[in-house]
This record gives sequence, structure tokens and C-alpha cells, in this order.
Amino acid sequence: SMDETETERIFESLHLDELSAEARQRVFSFSIQAPDLEICLLELRNAQFSVRRGLMLNLIDIVLADNSIEPGEHEGLSLARQILGITRDETEMLHEAAYAIQNQTNPPGLKRPFRVLD
Repeated sequence: SMDETETERIFESLHLDELSAEARQRVFSFSIQAPDLEICLLELRNAQFSVRRGLMLNLIDIVLADNSIEPGEHEGLSLARQILGITRDETEMLHEAAYAIQNQTNPPGLKRPFRVLD
């Protein structure tokens, strides 16, 4: 289950303007019946590293939206890290970046989803 702040964080990250009506409807259907996290991650396991790292940062950002990490969320992040091929050190760096963003009030230029620049 997701906290309301986590759900809001996901919707903040959606940019649907360039999608067709059918594609937008499909995205919204995922909010009702989300696909399995592992299946989604497996689809992206061979993506460019910057994409995988950016996804990991955004997953951490969503989990931290309610200022806590529940046991199931920790398991989900661990699964994501393994499937996406992100090291523990890299994950720690992403956690620190997400915490820093969370602790700022209206940081200038903040726009979700986050991109990680190499």
C-alpha cells in the first residue's frame, strides 16, 4: 500500500502531455492495478546506466515522500538495486541525494522525475 504523499509524488513525476489519449489511459489504469514491480524492473535492466540510476533515484524519492521507509519498501528498493545493477555505494549516494532534496523547501529548479547526469 502507498501513503497519500507517495501517490502524490508519483503524479508529480508524470508528464503525459506528449502521450496519446490511449497511452494516458494506460498510465492511469496502472494507478488502479499496478503491474508487478519486478516485471517492470526486468524490462529496464538493460537500459542505459543513466536511465537505471535515474529510475533508482526516483524510486527512492517516492519512498521517502512520507519521511519513512517501511520494510516492504526497503525490500522493493533492494530488489530494484539488484535488478538494475546499481551498487550499494551508488545506492547510498542516491539516498543521500534524495534526502538532501527532501530536506529543502521549494528547491529552485526542482522538477520531477529527476534525471541523473553523468
